[in-house]
Amino acid sequence: MILVIAPLVQVAGVSRRRLLTRIPIYASASTISATVTVLALGRVGEATHLTGPVSYAIVAVLAGAYALTELGGLRLPVPSSPFRVPRRWLHAGNVGSPLLYGGAMGPGFLTATPYPAYHLWLLLIFVSGDPMIAAVTGALFGLLRGASTLVGALGGGDSHPSDARLAARVGELLAWSPALHVLNGVALMFVATCLTVMVGSR
Repeated sequence: MILVIAPLVQVAGVSRRRLLTRIPIYASASTISATVTVLALGRVGEATHLTGPVSYAIVAVLAGAYALTELGGLRLPVPSSPFRVPRRWLHAGNVGSPLLYGGAMGPGFLTATPYPAYHLWLLLIFVSGDPMIAAVTGALFGLLRGASTLVGALGGGDSHPSDARLAARVGELLAWSPALHVLNGVALMFVATCLTVMVGSR
C-alpha cells in the first residue's frame, strides 16, 4: 500500500510542513470512507439474517485455508483489485488530492490487497450482521490506513523528502513481507480455531 500512497506525500517541491497538513485530510477521508463502507456491509448483513453456525463455519474453513496459504501449505488466490490511483489526482490541490486518495484507499478493496485477512474480516462483518462492530472496526481500519502516510512523509531527513530516502524506506518495509505473511497466517489460524470452537459449542 505504501507504494500507492507514496506519490501523495512525495510530490516534488512540497515541503514537509505542507505534507503534514495533507495527512489529517487524507486520514479523515480514509477513516470516513472505510467506516461508511464497512457499516453498509454490516447493515446488509443484518438485513439478510445470515448470522448462524453455518455462516461462521464457512468463514472458519476459509480462514483455515488462507492461513495455510499464508504459511506456505496451500496455494489459493488472494482477491485483489488491479485499480491504480490516477496520477492526475496529485494535481487536485492540497485539499482535493488527499481527499481523493483517502477516499479511494479507505475501503481497502479498491486497490491491491496482498493479505487475505482483510477480505475474511469483511466476510465476518457481513455474516455477523452487527453494524456497531462494523462501524468501530471500519473506523479503526481507515484511521490506520490514513496514518500509514506518515511512513512516506517522514521518510526523509530534509524539509523536502527525497525519492531516494523514500525508496530505501519502502525497501525496508518490503523486506518484512515474508514475516508479515507468517504473522497473518498465525492470526488467521487463531480466528479459524476460535470460530470452530464457537460453532461447536452451539
